[in-house]
Amino acid sequence: MSEPSPSGGCFPLVLALLAAIFGSFMAAFSTSSSTLVSPTEIVTHVTFAPIGTFTTDELEQAETVISKRLTGLGLSTATVEIIDSKTISVGLPQIEDLDDVVKTLSARGLLEFVGFSDVPDIGEWTGRDILTTGQGDHPVSDTASKNPVTNAPFETVLTGEGVQSAVSSFNQDYGGNGKLR
Repeated sequence: MSEPSPSGGCFPLVLALLAAIFGSFMAAFSTSSSTLVSPTEIVTHVTFAPIGTFTTDELEQAETVISKRLTGLGLSTATVEIIDSKTISVGLPQIEDLDDVVKTLSARGLLEFVGFSDVPDIGEWTGRDILTTGQGDHPVSDTASKNPVTNAPFETVLTGEGVQSAVSSFNQDYGGNGKLR
């Protein structure tokens, strides 16, 4: 019988092989972990398909209204885009009550008559978003302004629900120039 070799026989070879395999595995793992894709956000897409035919301008106006409503709901990261000049696609982040959001987005606009009688420099308010009592829990935007006199929402005097009918007519008494009243 032969005696074991002082070098340890095949044990160092197996140990070296295991070290090489382990090293290769670690190198592959560290390379792949640096190329991992960052986590993705889950997005729910809702498509609004208006009934009828609408111009590009009308669809863009609807897109703007939907964007403002999303911002008012605190969903400013949502995306809104017109698809094939026919539909509007909305990408929403994860939300608890999708039905409530869709209901808000597809609702008709709020017609409000708001009191400005106590506001100085009323001309400075043209084109600005304002916070009103008629908006309830869904303000028109995050930056909507309160009444500067009361520091409260502007008082809604009348909404569209209180209007039975409306017509436009020329005001002949207004200098005879045919301006609408």
